[in-house]
Amino acid sequence: MAKGSQRILVAPLDWGLGHATRCIPIIEALQENGAEPLIAGAGNGLKILQGQFPDIPTLELPSYQIRYAKGRHLVPALMKQVPSILRTIKEEKALVDEWITKYNITGIISDNRYGVRSTRVPSVVICHQLAAKAPKRLAWGDPIVRRAHMYTLRHFDEVWVPDSQKVALSESMAHGNWVPSKVSYLGLLSRFFGKEMPADFETPELKGKTPNIVAVISGPEPQRSQLVEKIKQQALSAGVDIWMVLGQPKLKHVKQEGGVLLIPHLKTPDMHRLLGTAEIVISRSGYTSLMDYLAIGTKKNILVATPGQTEQEFLAERLHERKIALNILQKNFELTEALEEVEEFAGMSAIDEKLDLSQRLGNWLRQI
Repeated sequence: MAKGSQRILVAPLDWGLGHATRCIPIIEALQENGAEPLIAGAGNGLKILQGQFPDIPTLELPSYQIRYAKGRHLVPALMKQVPSILRTIKEEKALVDEWITKYNITGIISDNRYGVRSTRVPSVVICHQLAAKAPKRLAWGDPIVRRAHMYTLRHFDEVWVPDSQKVALSESMAHGNWVPSKVSYLGLLSRFFGKEMPADFETPELKGKTPNIVAVISGPEPQRSQLVEKIKQQALSAGVDIWMVLGQPKLKHVKQEGGVLLIPHLKTPDMHRLLGTAEIVISRSGYTSLMDYLAIGTKKNILVATPGQTEQEFLAERLHERKIALNILQKNFELTEALEEVEEFAGMSAIDEKLDLSQRLGNWLRQI
């Protein structure tokens, strides 16, 4: 480590790809301020960050290995995994304690990894869902869930919400008079803010082409594969040409099946061009995806929340109510009908409202 610089451990949760991709601007801002990031993670999220920052050293954290139920019964499925999750939190905390000494770590930025923290160095957690949403039939329990979550977050010195008071994309999940003083707002966090859309794709199979309908599907199994297969089969049956990005960076080759182009993964410049030029984007309603769509200004959006994931369902319903994006339940998804219905929705108009992330990270580095 260079004399006078600070080494900051950045560790995103391996639950979908959004936690990793929204750490890209955080890592870039740390570098702009002369800090030396050290990336820790697991699975596809770590693979993405290794590809984005090949010169930054990376460390392996245990995977949470979250798996969803095949249907909508997510809560019982997650409850069964609680012992495993708690073991993972304990394991990652032990690793962090070792790494602080071994790698001379001076600060920690954790994206939803509750064991990546320490009392020995300043520890920050990035989280947009301070008040987790219970299933609708258990909505009476929302205040209890919120208090329990905030109790968990007490271990961190600061809580950074990737949102702003003006945009309030997270709505009641992170805004209200109950929010404690240790919570602050970063502004919307997207790897696409401040970046110019490339003039063409870098991926050889995509060069010179312009997508019309695209589906970007990632997230935990088995729901990811189920939605991919449903969209693919419906597109083949209806003769609809569609590009599908599968959220699988470990795979290498683009494949063509009829009018369906299967793309394992795209690096940031190609994803920017894909979202910026497509007429219609089909995806989950994950929070990071929505921030990306606001950064770019996607034209039309069809949102299919992961069944049982209450946060995604809440966000998709709110955007549907505001006539911004079409919301469809996965079990009811019909491609041709969705392509017709989405024309009635406005799309995610690009916004320019965000804080100066580099300045914000610089201030934090000076304080620690």
